[in-house]
Amino acid sequence: MSRILVVDDKEENLYLLRALLAGHGHQVILAQNGAEALSLANEESPDLVISDILMPVMDGFSLCRRWKGADSALRNVPFVFYTATYTEPKDEQFALGLGADRFIVKPAEPAEFLQLITTILEEHDEGNLRGGDRSPEPEAQYLREYNQVLIHKLEDKLVQLEAANRTLVEKDAFHRAVLDAMATLVAVVDEDGRVVAVNRAWRDFDRAGRQPCSELVGLRVGASVLEALERDRAVMPEAGGLPSAVLEILRGERSDLEVELPHDEPRRWFLVRIEHVGAAGAAAVIACSDVTERRRAAEATKEASRRKDEFLAMLGHELRNPLAPIRNASFVLRRTHPGDARTARATEIIDRQVSHLARIVEDLLEVSHRARDAAGRARDDRLERRRPRDRRGPSRRLRARGARADGRVARCPGVGARRPHPPGPGRRDSARQRAEVHGPRRPNHRPPRRRRNSAHQQPHRR
Repeated sequence: MSRILVVDDKEENLYLLRALLAGHGHQVILAQNGAEALSLANEESPDLVISDILMPVMDGFSLCRRWKGADSALRNVPFVFYTATYTEPKDEQFALGLGADRFIVKPAEPAEFLQLITTILEEHDEGNLRGGDRSPEPEAQYLREYNQVLIHKLEDKLVQLEAANRTLVEKDAFHRAVLDAMATLVAVVDEDGRVVAVNRAWRDFDRAGRQPCSELVGLRVGASVLEALERDRAVMPEAGGLPSAVLEILRGERSDLEVELPHDEPRRWFLVRIEHVGAAGAAAVIACSDVTERRRAAEATKEASRRKDEFLAMLGHELRNPLAPIRNASFVLRRTHPGDARTARATEIIDRQVSHLARIVEDLLEVSHRARDAAGRARDDRLERRRPRDRRGPSRRLRARGARADGRVARCPGVGARRPHPPGPGRRDSARQRAEVHGPRRPNHRPPRRRRNSAHQQPHRR
C-alpha cells in the first residue's frame, strides 16, 4: 500500500481522487495548497505527490521547485502534475524543467490514470525515475520563465473572461427582450421584499384613473411587496394569508404560491404566481396574468348550467302533467271495450310507454334536484368560509344543551330522530304511482261558503 499526497484547492477534486485511489488500496492524504502539502510531507514523507498548479497561498510550480530543491529531503519523492488550467506544451515543458516526473491533463480516464500512477511507483522502486536528478535552474531564469507562463495564462484568461462577459451580456439582453415581449406582468423581488426589476408590461401598467383593489399589481421599482399585501389584506378577504406566505417564499421556506386577486372596478382578476428563485440579488419572481375573461367565461358557464337545470326541472314538470290524463283515458278505453283484443293491445302499449316516459321524467327531476342541492351546498360552504369564526366556543346555554367544542349541539338519543319508513315502496315511488294514475295532487283548499238564498234570509232588524 502506497502513501499518496493529493494537493488541490477544490473539494470535489480531492473527493474524487481520494475515492479513486483509496478504492485501489492506496493511503490518501489531502492538502488544499502547496504550503499545507509541504508541512504534511515534512512530518511524514509520502511515496508520491499529485498536485494541481493553480492554487492559493502556494501554487503547484512553487511547490515543485521547493519539493525538488537541492537541499530538500523530498527530492527523490515522485512529483506528478494533474491540472486542467495549464494544458499547453510550454506549460508541460516548464513543469518538467522544474523536476516533475509526469504531467497529466485533466480529465483523465480512471483506468489510464491509475495505470500511470502504478507505473510511476514501479519506476521509482526500480530507480528508473530521473526527475530528482535534474539540477535546479538559477533563480533569475526560473522567475523569468515563471512570469512568462503566468502572463501567457493571464492573457488566455482575459480572453476567456471577455468572451464570457459578451455571452452574459447577450443572454441578459435576450432574456430582457423575451420578458418585455410577454403580456404577463413580471417583477423580480429581493430578499427584503422590494421590487428590483420589472418587464415592459409591468412598467406600462396604468394605475391612473383606477380604483385598485390590489396594490400588488403594478408596483414600481423600489416599492415593498409586503407593505402592498398588508394594505390588500385590510380590504380583500382573498389576501388574508398572503403576507406570511410571501415572507416564507422570500426566506426559501416555500417554493411557490398561486392566488387570484381582484384589481379594480369594473372587476378585473389577476392570477398572481410568486416563485422562489434564490439567485444573486433576487429572492422571488412575481408573474401576474389577466384572467378576467377566463373568470367571466367560467361564470357564464355556471350560469348556463344553472339555467339548464332550471329548464330540465320545468321540462320534467311540464311533461309529467299530461301523463295522468293519458293513463286515465287508457283505463276508460279498456273498461269500455273489455273483450276487444285490439283495444287491450293498444291500451297495453299506451300504459307501457306512459310508464317509460314517467321514469324518464322522474330522472330529469332527480338530475335537477341534485344539481340544485350541489349548488346550495357550494353556496353554504362559501358563506361558511367568509363567516368569522368565534374562538370563544359555545355559550353557556348551548353547553348546557350538550354543545360540542365546534359549536354544534349534540342530539340526544331518541330526541329529534326521524322514525324509519315502513317496509315497501318509498314515498317518492308511491307519489309517482299516484301521480301517474290520478294526476298531480291539487293543493288542499276549503270550498267557498255558499250564500243563503234571499228568500230564506232573516229580515234585517232595524
